[in-house]
Amino acid sequence: MSTSGTTEQRIARQVIDRALQDRGFARQLLGDPVAAFKQAGLSIPADHEAEFNENFPRIAPDFVATLNDPGRPRPDSMESSFGLGCTACMVAAEVVAAAIAAVGTAGLAELTEGSTVVVSVADFLGIDTADALAFVKGLGKDIVDGVGEIAKALCKKLGAC
Repeated sequence: MSTSGTTEQRIARQVIDRALQDRGFARQLLGDPVAAFKQAGLSIPADHEAEFNENFPRIAPDFVATLNDPGRPRPDSMESSFGLGCTACMVAAEVVAAAIAAVGTAGLAELTEGSTVVVSVADFLGIDTADALAFVKGLGKDIVDGVGEIAKALCKKLGAC
């Protein structure tokens, strides 16, 4: 398992790998993804928890299908068969995307390089805050389309998916 990426991505990788090895944890993850990720240390905004739980099967469909089918062969790691980079990115990106969505299109003009959401995006993408600010301000349509589209844009920019 790779240890590169943001804290959020590393936590997502740990949760994914644990679920592949521990059927009880896999059931917990499928039943309440927010609780499983919070237990592992991923901070999910309270006002985004229901959406995160609802979106989890869409975020990682192949992974969820494997967990739902106990007879399906399980790889030792998601790395080879599902593209762990993309799965971990989408899970972690949902958290960052929720913060961006909370700003809304109207709030984009108020953002600065020091804004919390801009700093979070810079950390997530591994870019400087000036580039992060430009990226976030360019997300207008994605913000209107919702958290899922923002997460896709983040992972595309990162090159994980």
